[in-house]
Amino acid sequence: MNIDEALILRCQHGEKSAFGELVKPYLQKAYAISLSFLRSKELAEDTVQNALIEAYIGIMEKKDIRSFSGWFLTLVSSRSLDTIRKTGKITTTETSLDQSQLELNGATTEPEEHLLKKERNNLLLQMIMALPDELRIVTILYYYQDLSLKEISQLINVPTSTIKTRLFRARVSLGKVIPFQNEFKKVGDSAW
Repeated sequence: MNIDEALILRCQHGEKSAFGELVKPYLQKAYAISLSFLRSKELAEDTVQNALIEAYIGIMEKKDIRSFSGWFLTLVSSRSLDTIRKTGKITTTETSLDQSQLELNGATTEPEEHLLKKERNNLLLQMIMALPDELRIVTILYYYQDLSLKEISQLINVPTSTIKTRLFRARVSLGKVIPFQNEFKKVGDSAW
């Protein structure tokens, strides 16, 4: 029995502090995942809070949880996607342009170039959000959270080969509708 399983059992036996010990190592990553989906601190905080409540209820109802970290972080991802569906839009934390935002690789770009790139990035994110859940989740975790194939595999409990296939299918789907899909690559991308 690993530490998470022991903490789940303690929690199920009424030891409320055990839940805090259980989730503490995963809270920062959960928040980062939610923030990458929602791009809003407030929405991400609310989503993680709701996922914590749902996780506690799931534990108390004795759901079959094989890997708490994978189960909880997948729950956070799913709830983040639900929040996007409910709000009907993707929010952005960027509200104004300043000189530091216009500097890319040491060179100053024109405001028009910066706005064009921002529009393309927003379009790309909207298209990612329109992908089926199984493709959307791995795409966001890989490209926006910079998780490795192995980390995603462990997180959502599917083989690495399946992650590669889903990333490939997502990229093909996006390439059909987005003419600048070459920008949608990770340095050293081994998924293709």
